[in-house]
Amino acid sequence: MLRVLRCGWRWAHDAGGWVAVSFATNGIYASEFANIPLVSTGRWHFDGAGSAAQGPTIVAARAYAVPIWPGRECTLTDVCMNIGAAFTTPGTVRGGLYASHATTGLPTALITDGGTFVEATGTKSWTGLTNVLAPVLYYWVVTAQDGVTGTPTWSSRNWSNPLITESNGSAPNPNTQRTAHYTDTGFTGAYPASYGTPAGVVVGPSLGFKLT
Repeated sequence: MLRVLRCGWRWAHDAGGWVAVSFATNGIYASEFANIPLVSTGRWHFDGAGSAAQGPTIVAARAYAVPIWPGRECTLTDVCMNIGAAFTTPGTVRGGLYASHATTGLPTALITDGGTFVEATGTKSWTGLTNVLAPVLYYWVVTAQDGVTGTPTWSSRNWSNPLITESNGSAPNPNTQRTAHYTDTGFTGAYPASYGTPAGVVVGPSLGFKLT
């Protein structure tokens, strides 16, 4: 049995219960969760909301993997973020799109290295992207590069993203904010083919995604 939903989704039912499925040009996708459930063509979409704005310090050469999961098949054309406080020694900020692992949900293979912009305060963006996204989990990875120094910050939100999971031998504090996975290995230049093993979770930047 199928029931039509908005945004390209339908409910499919079998003996195990109901599941949301999306019929895309390159396959049929089943999904339990999307952090961008509505895709409005040509408009900006955002990765989450929180109670208060904050400005965590950016660690140079750290690869912050912020999740993006669109509610239907779409094309990613632009990504934006906001730099709150500038670096003492300016450098560049690189961004790129990574796939996720089918079972762990962690970032895996590089899809697109989106290039860099020169670090400065204010809203900055990566433009000219043409990535067709299925309604599955991806990560936009952000890294400050090229010898940056100082204590720069970027705009973020005081919340925990439910798409970010944590590996911890003991029970972690659930009140700690977690919006990105991170690694400090291998992200000093052009992005590597594989994200590698995340070192942990951290507060990453708030991002905007322009989708069509």
